[in-house]
Amino acid sequence: MMARPEPKALASSAFRDDEKVFSYGGYQLLDDIQVPLFGEIHRWPADCIGRPASRKPGEWCFVFPLDDRLINLQLREYCFGLLNPSHPVLRQSLVFLSALPLSVATVRPSMMEIRKIMDWGREQGLPTDLGLWDPEDWHDEIVHKASQVESVKTVAFHVTTIRRLRQLAPALTGISAFDDPWGDESAASVAAKVYDEDAPSRDTLATPAIPPDTWWPLLRGAWTYIHTFASDIFRWRDHFARQQEAPADQPRSTKARPVRPEETDALLKKWLRTPGNAVPVHEVSYSNVSAGTPMWTALSKMVTGGRTMNIFSDNQSGRPRERRATVQAAIGKGRIATVKATVGRGKGPAGPRYNAPGTSAGVTKEQLDDDVRRWLADPNTVVPVYATDDHGTAGEPIWGVAARMIWGPPHLTSTGSGTPSGLTGATGPGRHAPASSCRLWPTDAGYPSTRMCGPVGARTHSSARTPRTSKAMTERQRRGVRRSVPSSSPSNCTCSEPRSTSSLRP
Repeated sequence: MMARPEPKALASSAFRDDEKVFSYGGYQLLDDIQVPLFGEIHRWPADCIGRPASRKPGEWCFVFPLDDRLINLQLREYCFGLLNPSHPVLRQSLVFLSALPLSVATVRPSMMEIRKIMDWGREQGLPTDLGLWDPEDWHDEIVHKASQVESVKTVAFHVTTIRRLRQLAPALTGISAFDDPWGDESAASVAAKVYDEDAPSRDTLATPAIPPDTWWPLLRGAWTYIHTFASDIFRWRDHFARQQEAPADQPRSTKARPVRPEETDALLKKWLRTPGNAVPVHEVSYSNVSAGTPMWTALSKMVTGGRTMNIFSDNQSGRPRERRATVQAAIGKGRIATVKATVGRGKGPAGPRYNAPGTSAGVTKEQLDDDVRRWLADPNTVVPVYATDDHGTAGEPIWGVAARMIWGPPHLTSTGSGTPSGLTGATGPGRHAPASSCRLWPTDAGYPSTRMCGPVGARTHSSARTPRTSKAMTERQRRGVRRSVPSSSPSNCTCSEPRSTSSLRP
């Protein structure tokens, strides 16, 4: 489909088509930006004089209608005259404007107002030559404008636009010279007479006054919301904000914090200077990774204390490459530790497993053992066990609950595999509380609540993370717990239902 050809422009009797739009106004034109010409009939972008940052590109460009060639020419002549107030043709036509040109932000909306005047005149059957209109016609046009807008200032700007058109009429094609319809009266005074402040505009929705019998209940309800519920709202806001952060008393929290690249580089240099630190490398090849390749992800977590695994990732900057070069230099000096990996791509059970001591995924077993021992040393500690065989073996500790009671919400991954160990011994003396795990740890709680089972209190956590259960403890730690559980479980205890959220203090 062929594009419709651009209509042929009418020739102006005052200005040449090759004249630059910004030429007689003392403009400081920018280099390498084309200046529009008067003969361009559709668009005049004003970027050549610099567009303020507060103006959108569309607000800094003149766009002329193409449906009527005469109107197109008249609007171009109107804008050209205001943008070039000292043009010789204007002086020869006895049109004397201020030497300082109007801003594009003023001329553009003024041109749009002229187009609206022309359209209204056609609807009313008035002459296309605006100079032939009677004063009554101009008055009717102003009244029509006042009924369409919401401000008397807009009407005053409309009056000013008509007066600018009257000034430029001797240089405009097809518009005869005419007298000011309002004489010496100011534009603000003319607008105030025709604009009724109390009458709503035709295009604006008018809101009726709200009666007191409706307003006062709304006001009382708003005050109740602010005065009565404000403390609860702020309390829950602070509570949920704390839930998003790692608990302050949680052992070995791995909460991430923003770190500058320079600080990460310093951490790497410090880690390499520490005696005994060795770079983990793959012992065997798998997939597209050859033997002897550094385990960049594991090394990243070792260097940053588990904060991130991406300090060696290949991105647009040169820092990751420099860090890799530093590590390769350390490998060249023999500071390596081979790690055996199975065949795979590093994801899932078939991938390589390596938990670096001191990282978020692998705090040392000794540290975890110390956490379990301190928890068991508390005489008030009671180990949760299964009451029946519905969800596990009766009398068997509920490992996921115990792990949460020791370490809080799940932040640690497995440091070993197989059956857990450390907590079993603590249940021997009868320090246990049989309970249903589904009642102790509901995962769909909408608000925090407290459930009690014997002397043990466990807070629910509304979290998108799936609780890690059996993998949160090693076998040695679980054996320590089992020693506290007798061979036969006592009678079941019933978990209390959640207390009302209004009585809780987060």
